Amino acid sequence: MKTPKATGRAPWASAALMAVTTASLHAAPFVYAPGDLVLTLRQSGAASDLVVNLGPATAFSTLAAGSTLALARVDPALVTATFPSLNGLTWHVAGANRPPLIDVFPIQTLWVTAPRLDPGEPATPWLRKGQSVQGNAGSQIDAVGKTAASYSSLAPAGPGNTATAVAIPLTSPFTLGPVLGPSTDFVANFQGSVAQLTAEDFDADPGNVSRADLFELLPGSTAAGTLNKPGRALGVFEFRPDGTLSFTAATAEVPPPANRRHPTRGRHVVHHLPQRCGGHVPAPQHQRRRAFHADLGMGCRGILRRQWRQPHPARLQRLRRTVLCHRSRPLGAFLPCCSKVQNPISHHEDPSFDRPVGPVPCHRHVGAGPG
Repeated sequence: MKTPKATGRAPWASAALMAVTTASLHAAPFVYAPGDLVLTLRQSGAASDLVVNLGPATAFSTLAAGSTLALARVDPALVTATFPSLNGLTWHVAGANRPPLIDVFPIQTLWVTAPRLDPGEPATPWLRKGQSVQGNAGSQIDAVGKTAASYSSLAPAGPGNTATAVAIPLTSPFTLGPVLGPSTDFVANFQGSVAQLTAEDFDADPGNVSRADLFELLPGSTAAGTLNKPGRALGVFEFRPDGTLSFTAATAEVPPPANRRHPTRGRHVVHHLPQRCGGHVPAPQHQRRRAFHADLGMGCRGILRRQWRQPHPARLQRLRRTVLCHRSRPLGAFLPCCSKVQNPISHHEDPSFDRPVGPVPCHRHVGAGPG
């Protein structure tokens, strides 16, 4: 009788190899970590939900203003294979900073889309809530990515189960309905529905677009005055009938211009006006000529308005003795003058620099005047 040749491999080694091979077929290709932005697409009547990991939220938060990203992780072929059409499709993007944390953001920071009712009009911003309130929503948002990863670990790898996307059948115990809730408000743990709904004829025109704005919600506090303040708008997602998704970063906000009603506000345009015909004007020559000739056509009221813009109330005292004259006129032939200002106040007391001034008595001769 022949003795079997020794193979040099223990019986348990073959069993271990088979286990490793089986595990490799059911390895978890879908990768998720807290702080990642997750796209969820659902449709009434569809057999599966689709979950796509778009990458870390930091990549979207620090994107240069106005830049556009074509999100290649969203595979149009997988989207069209998962859903019979893109009409009446709900989609949203969400992420939460949960342990292990992204160091640059506080714990319970949320990134959530707000659906646009009109594609051309920005959505109403979500509000910053307290850390505990955002933590309730954050746990549900985090559960979406973890649920997708759990299902992926038990399903064979394939086009519907990759490192960045996984289609979860509604018959699976890992369905997303209990996590999102019927209103897609994370089972009433968030301040509103985050889902954007495509039109019933979305597929009909390739030019159609479905938009949702992405907001960054750092936890707010009463002490810092940030509680219930609008979150930071990071940009807008655009979903198109061909199944592609893109993101455009928000442009930098330009602060409104200061309330400067006159370019000469706060500058010494009219330092002194001549007090009597042929009098000396202590302002520099080029300023004296420009201001003097400009004021000749302004009349008393125009001069008062010009002087009213001067920042120091002492100039109003000088205005009380102001008499206009022109060197080309005969001595004593004075232009209309304003030797007294009614109710003079400084611009610190009245910010309306163009405030009309009441009737001003004009005198042909130089008077001492008050002040």
